[in-house]
Amino acid sequence: YYNVIVAWTMVYVIVSFKDPLPWSTSIPEEDFNCELSSISRAEQFYKINVIRIVDKDTCKAYEDGDDTVFSGPALGACVAVWIIIFLCVFKGVKSSSYIVWLTVPLPVIFVFIMIINGS
Repeated sequence: YYNVIVAWTMVYVIVSFKDPLPWSTSIPEEDFNCELSSISRAEQFYKINVIRIVDKDTCKAYEDGDDTVFSGPALGACVAVWIIIFLCVFKGVKSSSYIVWLTVPLPVIFVFIMIINGS
């Protein structure tokens, strides 16, 4: 299940480079798919564009027997996540030690950069 959640996160990371963001308040209401006051625009984007459990035309959740829409971005991200996982474990423990040498100090470096930038 974690691979799928990471894939959804990858979809958000890729889409976050668009200007304006698809769930942004700078997009006019008439251009947005649903005008549901009970859920936020980000949640609408997630349910309509990422996991496709809500129909974008009627703004209602799919029920049994309804035609569904396949989520290409989620599939592409899921395949990318599986490829990354395969490449990480392909050579076993030896290759993962090199990954640890990069991923352990990198967050510490970023924290120092943020502290220096914030000063």
